[in-house]
Amino acid sequence: MIFLPGLTLHIIISNANAQNNVIVNGTTIAKTNQSGFDTNDVNITMSRGPCRGLCPVYYLEIDGDGNVIYRGYEHVNVTGDRKSSIPPEKVKELVNQFYNLSYFDLEDRYDQIEITDQPTVETTINLNGTFKSVYDYLGTSYSPELQKLRHLENMIDELTNSSQWVGAQPSNSSSSQ
Repeated sequence: MIFLPGLTLHIIISNANAQNNVIVNGTTIAKTNQSGFDTNDVNITMSRGPCRGLCPVYYLEIDGDGNVIYRGYEHVNVTGDRKSSIPPEKVKELVNQFYNLSYFDLEDRYDQIEITDQPTVETTINLNGTFKSVYDYLGTSYSPELQKLRHLENMIDELTNSSQWVGAQPSNSSSSQ
C-alpha cells in the first residue's frame, strides 16, 4: 500500500499456484502468459468511428476461442456482418499485449482535441469478468502511452485480417499520429 496525502493506492501482486495475479479496483486478475492461459472468459472488441472524411467505420469482436465478428458500417468494402476465426494462440498473444500495455491502468478516455475532425477508436476487454474500455480520439496529443495503445489497435486489425472487409487503407489512421 502506498500512502500520499489525500490518496491511497492499493497494488497487490501475488504468486498463487505459480501464476502472477494483479488486483485492479479490488478484483483479482490472473496475469497470463502464452503457456498458462484460459481462453474461456475473454472478449475483446474494437470500434473505429467516423471522421469528417472517408474514414472506415466498423466493429470487431474476438472471443477466447478465436471467433471473430466483423460489422462494417461506412466507407468499407464490405458492409454488414461477417465471421471468421483466428488461432487461439493469437488471442493469447493479444491478451498478453493488453497486459504489456498495462491496459487496465490507462485512462478511460483520450479525447483532448488537438486536431479536429479525426476518427475515434474504442477498445474493450472483458477478462474473467473484469471489464475495461478505452476511448481514443485520434486527434489527441500524441504520447508514448498513446503510441502503445495505437499499436494495440493496429494489432487487433492485423490479427483479425480486417483489411479483407475494410479494404486497404493508404495509411492506417491510428499509426499516422
